[in-house]
Amino acid sequence: MNAHVSDTEKDALSELFGALASEVRDLVQPAFVDEKQFDAAHLSQTQRRAVVRAVFAFVEGLSFALKQFALDVLNDRLSTAERALCREESYELSDNGAALTRPMRLRVLHNVRFALTIIPKASETPFTLDVSGEGWQSLRASLAVRDRLMHPKSANHLSVSDDDVRNTIAAYHWMQREMVRLFVDVIKLSWVRAGHPEGPGAKVDTASAQVNGRGDR
Repeated sequence: MNAHVSDTEKDALSELFGALASEVRDLVQPAFVDEKQFDAAHLSQTQRRAVVRAVFAFVEGLSFALKQFALDVLNDRLSTAERALCREESYELSDNGAALTRPMRLRVLHNVRFALTIIPKASETPFTLDVSGEGWQSLRASLAVRDRLMHPKSANHLSVSDDDVRNTIAAYHWMQREMVRLFVDVIKLSWVRAGHPEGPGAKVDTASAQVNGRGDR
């Protein structure tokens, strides 16, 4: 990716990621019997509902932030439609013919896939989003729980089972993992394009440099 990424842009994304992830970690902490063993039974129904909401704040907040990153860094490589989707804007005409901007309503799963693929697409990074495993299926399952909590039609709709909690945490880890994979691939490609395939600070092969006329003179 040849586009310049400023420290401000990196810091903004990192700060949001850290704040949202910290909230999720704090909420699930009571469910850890020790450092490795997670037991959802240690969470009250109130805590479980808070976990679901916090995880989807993480998922949706980071999805929006990734799209803003794409706008800031890769704007000239995005199509008109892609820019509108990144801004979450739609357009229509008023009765008097004036152009109006409206908030775009996006389905969560579609939005997550777009957010995690627009950066590699625009930067030509060889990244493939993993939607074939349990992580993506957990996101789908936990989204149904989130929707049920947001629009309850009975007291039973406010109940969050152990499996619901486990699916929600799995969805959280999937989102984390895919973001990390994405930016590792983006950074590696940036190094390659900058002439440092082994990473920044890599030693130059002296023999190769001399063959190419770049040796010490």
